[in-house]
Amino acid sequence: MKKDKLKYFIMLFILVLVYLYFNISKYNGIINTLTVIVIILLCLYILIDILINNSKNLKPKNKLFNSIMEISDTVYILIDLSNPNYTYISDNVKNILGLDTSKLSNNDIIDKILNIPIIKDEIKKWNKSSEYVSEMVKYYNPKYNYNMWIRVKIINYKDDYKEYQVIQVIDATKEYDRQHLLIKQASNIKARESQLNQITSSSYDFQININIESNSCDLKYFKMDKLYFGDEKRGNYTDLLSSFSNYINDSDKDLFNEKLSLNNLKEHFIKYELDSITFRYRVGNKIKNNEWLESTIFFISN
Repeated sequence: MKKDKLKYFIMLFILVLVYLYFNISKYNGIINTLTVIVIILLCLYILIDILINNSKNLKPKNKLFNSIMEISDTVYILIDLSNPNYTYISDNVKNILGLDTSKLSNNDIIDKILNIPIIKDEIKKWNKSSEYVSEMVKYYNPKYNYNMWIRVKIINYKDDYKEYQVIQVIDATKEYDRQHLLIKQASNIKARESQLNQITSSSYDFQININIESNSCDLKYFKMDKLYFGDEKRGNYTDLLSSFSNYINDSDKDLFNEKLSLNNLKEHFIKYELDSITFRYRVGNKIKNNEWLESTIFFISN
């Protein structure tokens, strides 16, 4: 219906222009003037009607979107990069992150998220052309007065006129608790290893155990149908990392080697303690064999 009205408006407007072009110079008088005024008023009426209906139709859509956000575990932030003053933050930001939009500006809310140390450091290295996905990081919720875990995703995109940035802040507390169940329940290394096998065998394809002090590791598969890094192996971690990288897509090798380098693991553990590292990469160099994997590195201190 809206499209039809818009078409009618455009057609009438064109008729007015044609009428004025061919007739205004030939005829003068009250009838001619009144006709032009009536047609212009009719065009204005149709235009105003379209704008009012568009406004009315947006309200139920906004209510529906906000209702969906109330049960979502993700906060959505949309930034118009050409004019940062135009920023949208979903209403569930208060419920999920404990941030009150009536007391904090949009920039304050964004700063509280993006200035978390590990996220701030990673964004500095982000190339802005690909999707950014953070680790699961600890976040203090001031509304409920407790520490939770979040994951941040950022993507930039352009249309014909503007450039936008979409930020997703995901409540990853349940995911973190599930993946760290072995640490919470186990009291010794053997029990941890047993629980780790039970948990990861249903969630992951393989596991690489790394001892950053002795520079040793072993590769174990939970699903033998896909041996992403060749056969299971054990030995010097630095040497095996070089072997693993041979299976990584050329475009992702630098990222893979950087994330898993022994120096990076040591630095991360010292700086962020038990915060995990999550990153995505592709295995295989042939287009048909390219497969995206997401790996999470957990730090366990004995």
